[in-house]
Amino acid sequence: YDDDDPITRVAVSSDRVTEGNAGSKTVFATVMLSRPYATTVTFDLRTDCYNCGVGDFDPFDLDDVEIPPGVMSVKVPIVIHSDTVYEADERIQLWLDGIHPANDSDVMLAYQRVGELTVVNDDAAPLLSVADVSVTEGNQGEVDLKFTATLSAPLPVDAHFTAETVGGSAGAGSDYIGRHVAGLLIPAGETSKDIVVR
Repeated sequence: YDDDDPITRVAVSSDRVTEGNAGSKTVFATVMLSRPYATTVTFDLRTDCYNCGVGDFDPFDLDDVEIPPGVMSVKVPIVIHSDTVYEADERIQLWLDGIHPANDSDVMLAYQRVGELTVVNDDAAPLLSVADVSVTEGNQGEVDLKFTATLSAPLPVDAHFTAETVGGSAGAGSDYIGRHVAGLLIPAGETSKDIVVR
């Protein structure tokens, strides 16, 4: 803040916190004044979230939160819930509005109207693997060989991947029909996808 600024201004803090793997934790957002004010300052504060799922945090929409006379800040608790799911960082936005009082001689203005709490993912990405399979070749016709691609843990979003056959000791065209398949996916919440080679 500029000490020479004659206008009292209000800001809401931004912060980062690691999500954790179990339980809940409380993080405090700070709403600050640029200078002490002679009367009670009130404001509204609500949350919104980018990349959050249901149950990731406790949203709120608060009206008339008070900063007492002579006090320069107040802390507002935000409860976040930990999990063991690999996901993008969650960005909880804090929207400041409805600031009072305001008059002609000393106008109360929002200096920073939106703060952001970034909840940093600390879970490892699941691994994608394909298990070995075997089949009896036979003397004529074709036999389907089913491979299963498996995630080590489910994801909250679809997992997209590409599969391609590589011959090794078998020859494409003579021993099997080569495949290159893009756009395969394992749906959100699931862990496997079958791939057939003939």
